[in-house]
Amino acid sequence: MQKIKKLIENLEVKLTKIYHVKVQLLKKQITFLADISIINTQKEALNVETIGLVTLKRVLFYDTNSALIGEGIINISSVTIDPNKNLELKSIPFTANMATGLTKLQSFLKNPESQDVFIELELEAFNKVYKTRL
Repeated sequence: MQKIKKLIENLEVKLTKIYHVKVQLLKKQITFLADISIINTQKEALNVETIGLVTLKRVLFYDTNSALIGEGIINISSVTIDPNKNLELKSIPFTANMATGLTKLQSFLKNPESQDVFIELELEAFNKVYKTRL
């Protein structure tokens, strides 16, 4: 698990597209679909073929104050990314804070080098949750 966590900490995650945005006024949130690219910049392949023992549960977006601004539910337990290759995740359902979430994520999409948004991957292994900030 430590080896996998170290590989995951060195991944790059890029939000590549936001679409099908829907405003839910009563819930004070926005839902949308997003495409994400996870890039393995390491010399070693990331191979998590765990038959459900390790699951990539969520992708979380935080602002500079560590306030959660959006989350995407993924729930995949089989991930393979060769060295210097990427994994494209398409149509991931996200929810975001209606007040600032979508604006900050769109700004991040326009400038991925921005330090205004932080990405965290949430993994579950053996009934424990691990979070890795990227």
